[in-house]
Amino acid sequence: MAIDVSGSVFDMTSAFLSEVQAIAATSEVEAVDLIAFDTEIRCQHLITDETNVSSLLSQVEGGGGTDFRPVFAAMESDAAAVLIVLTDGYGPVPKYAPDHPVLWALTETGRYPVDWGSRLSIG
Repeated sequence: MAIDVSGSVFDMTSAFLSEVQAIAATSEVEAVDLIAFDTEIRCQHLITDETNVSSLLSQVEGGGGTDFRPVFAAMESDAAAVLIVLTDGYGPVPKYAPDHPVLWALTETGRYPVDWGSRLSIG
């Protein structure tokens, strides 16, 4: 999972981390590889159902612009089943879809940044 920590959604970081924790707590998921990013990858953590994600808030830096390309570049060598991106959707994206499925979990005021992947609205 990748969470956008750019200036336009930095106040959503806590809500984004709650979504990550909920997914990590499901019995079908062993762990979630979490990437926090704005114009670059700011931090990366392996989240399990026992991880205290609220403690990660103090470690998350961001507040700049948004660029999705570093996240997708980092995922090129990863055998991820799916990439879930929590964002408002504003920023440059890769030209082509990756080999794995992508779910864009967009804020209420978000926009779909590409014509590939699936979309989900989050509050």
